[in-house]
Amino acid sequence: ASPEATAPVPAPTVAVEAPAPTVPVPPAPEWIKRGEVEVFGNDVVIRENEWASKVVAIGGNVDMRGRVDDELVAIGGDVDMRGRVDGELVAIGGDVKIDGPIGKLVAVGGDVKLGPKASIDGEAVAVLGDLDNPHHVPIHGQTVAVGGFIPHPNFRSMAAWAGDAVG
Repeated sequence: ASPEATAPVPAPTVAVEAPAPTVPVPPAPEWIKRGEVEVFGNDVVIRENEWASKVVAIGGNVDMRGRVDDELVAIGGDVDMRGRVDGELVAIGGDVKIDGPIGKLVAVGGDVKLGPKASIDGEAVAVLGDLDNPHHVPIHGQTVAVGGFIPHPNFRSMAAWAGDAVG
């Protein structure tokens, strides 16, 4: 008997996928601490990577995208708040847009609009302006909204204005 020639059996082929390329993750931005920011007559910008202990703007707008530990106060200017204010946001004589968390809100003489990312941990007070919450975001304290109007400088007397407002 002749030995039959045995052909070598080929090894099974296994497909190996190349590992997916790794996308480098950018490092988290380092916070730039600005301390107390007090500005008179100019706009204030707090960028996403900036952290202030307090912001006070008189006669200028506030573009707030970073973080404030204490209060943000704007007198005579609008506030666009898309960051975080751990304390109070106080606005007198300007409109306010909030699209991030804040502690408390006091707005006098301007309208307030709450965006979908807004939340208020404490009270929300709006006097002589509207408090618009179309997304029904949480307000964990009391809400007080007192509408009205501000008298025009051509009115003859404050007494006439007060009589019309009450009567």
